Amino acid sequence: MQKKGAGNQPSLNKFFVTGALKKAPTKPVVHNVSCPGLGHCQNPWITRYLPLSSACYGGAPHCSALKKQILKFWPQQPGYHRLSLKELQSQIKTAERAQVAWSNDHSVGVVFSTKCTSQAIVEIGSSLVLPCNECRKILHLQIFRNALHCLPSKIQNWKYTPKKYRNELLGKACMQHTSVQEFMEKVCEIL
Repeated sequence: MQKKGAGNQPSLNKFFVTGALKKAPTKPVVHNVSCPGLGHCQNPWITRYLPLSSACYGGAPHCSALKKQILKFWPQQPGYHRLSLKELQSQIKTAERAQVAWSNDHSVGVVFSTKCTSQAIVEIGSSLVLPCNECRKILHLQIFRNALHCLPSKIQNWKYTPKKYRNELLGKACMQHTSVQEFMEKVCEIL
């Protein structure tokens, strides 16, 4: 029986739901949906960062720090040879690739964590598909936030981009598709 208040009015308890009757908040559930990665919905700066970055990945320590690591642990015993410059650069590139925090997918326009679980998070009762927890952790890395907020370089300075960040295969493919290949070949013949 419902309690009655003064003057035959309903009690205030009617307007307050007790703890036992409260609906539990919906928890994110992992479904068999592929992780969409980090895009414009997670941070609008990502759509500006990707076209400006020609790198396939990011978040690795600086190459000078990697060089110190390699040289520190390279055996200095008589049986081992000294690293040549080419071997050292190869070791640095391998170490850099092993320690990256995220990868840039330029074809889709998103960023993935290198530890991506490939399982998206879908909230119950919603069709919203969220990136996995590992991908969302990238948003909180200071180095990632710094990369997102880098100012674009001036067009005349693009020629100073280090060669290791240039993808010659993609450049040649782009020139063929945009009919620039023939023009470049003619210019090279003249010179």
